[in-house]
Order: sequence, then C-alpha cells, then structure tokens
Amino acid sequence: MRGLMLLGSALVVLVSAGCAKKENTESSSAGQGVSSNEAAPPTTGQPPTEHGGGNEQADTSGSVVDIISRVHDQEHQLDRIIANAQLSEVHNKAFAIRDLIVAAAEKAGGSEASRAKLQGRVEVIRKLASELDEAGVSGDLERTKSKYQELQLHLRAIEGALGMANP
Repeated sequence: MRGLMLLGSALVVLVSAGCAKKENTESSSAGQGVSSNEAAPPTTGQPPTEHGGGNEQADTSGSVVDIISRVHDQEHQLDRIIANAQLSEVHNKAFAIRDLIVAAAEKAGGSEASRAKLQGRVEVIRKLASELDEAGVSGDLERTKSKYQELQLHLRAIEGALGMANP
C-alpha cells in the first residue's frame, strides 16, 4: 500500500510538471505572437525613433522662414534643457528640430543640385537627433553637449543653404 501511495505521489508530481511545462510553452508562444504583432509600430512616414522620440509634435506649417524661426525656439529650449541637465527631455526637442528641418527642406526651392546638397545636410540632422536622444537616455551629459554643438553647426549650414542669415 505504501508503495502505491509513493507511486501515486510521483505520478501526480510528474503530471503536474508536464502540465506546467506545457502551459509555460503555450503562454510563451502566445506571448511571442502577441508581442511581435503589437511591437510593430504603425507606419507614419517618419523614420523610427528611439525611446518614444517625437512625442512633441512640431508645427511644420508656414514658410521656410516661419519654420526656421520655430527651429530657433526649439534650439533655445534644448539649450536650457542641457544646461539644467534634464537629459530625459532631450529627445523631444531633438526630434522636433529634426522634423522642422525636414519640413523646411521640403518647402525649399532651388536647383536640383542645391536640393540634393540640402537633403544630405538633412540626413546629418536626422542622425544627430538620434545620437542626441541616445546620449540623453544614457545620461551622458558631456556627449549630449558635444552632439548639441555638432547639431548647431549643421543647423547654421542648413540656414546658409536656405539663403538665410545666421542669427
């Protein structure tokens, strides 16, 4: 009788372990299916951004001059954010600047060659916005400052390409 009880207990343990293993496999399979479907961001026409970048919607309406004026506003705000070491807020301003520059370039006139050169500069701004985001998220104040200075240089070059006087 005692042998039967031990055998029954062992059987219950084995069955329970098998069911638990099956449930874990099924739930992890189901979880993978759900998460892979949910993880795909909707297509917005904008490049994917890190860390929720682009939360702040930039007003891209108006003329190139209007848009560049908003770039300056965002730039001043980003300068204050960095000076106050509020690195978790860097991505909002960096991506707003990126979006404004993209819009200004789309509205810019000029020859085919000048537009191609401008697009090259815009790509640099896109890259720098992402790098600023990464530096801010990692809490690296020195790298954030360095990337911001680089961004400013390229913004001045874009203004020159757009035929605008630097502020």
